[in-house]
Amino acid sequence: MDRPLPYLEQGNIYFVPVLRHHLNFAVQVQQAARLLRLGEQDLVVVGLPESVREPTLEAVRTKLPRVSLIISSLSDSDQREVFPVTPCDGIVEAIRIATERNVPLRFIDQEIAPGHLVDHFCLADEDWPDDGLALEHGAEWYLDLITER
Repeated sequence: MDRPLPYLEQGNIYFVPVLRHHLNFAVQVQQAARLLRLGEQDLVVVGLPESVREPTLEAVRTKLPRVSLIISSLSDSDQREVFPVTPCDGIVEAIRIATERNVPLRFIDQEIAPGHLVDHFCLADEDWPDDGLALEHGAEWYLDLITER
C-alpha cells in the first residue's frame, strides 16, 4: 500500500498543513521536503510575520534544539505576541530545512496589531482528532476530517 502524501498539491504549489507545536506536523514537513526533493530552485513560505524573521532565523541557527521565545510588539501598543521556536513545530522545521538547504524563504503572515489579537481565543477541544492521524492517513484526509471544526 502506498503511503499517504504529507502535502496537498495545487499545480506546482505544495501545501503542508501544520498545527503549531505538534511534533507530528514537524515530521510531516520533513517527509514533504524529502519527497519533493526541496532545493535551491524552490521557495518555502511560512505563516509568520516578517517582523519576526531575523530573531526566528537566529533562534533556528543557534538555539535549536532548545526552545526559544520571540516576543513581538508594536511600538505604540501594549499588545504582545509570543512565537515559540521549538523543534516540535512544523513551521520551525520548514524554516530549518530552508536555511540548511539554501532554499529561499518568505514570512507572509499579518504583522502583530491589536485588532488581530483581541477576542481571538484558543479553545481546548477534547474531541479534536489526534494529529498522528495526519501521518497515518495523509494531509488531505486529515484536513477533510477537521474541516467542520
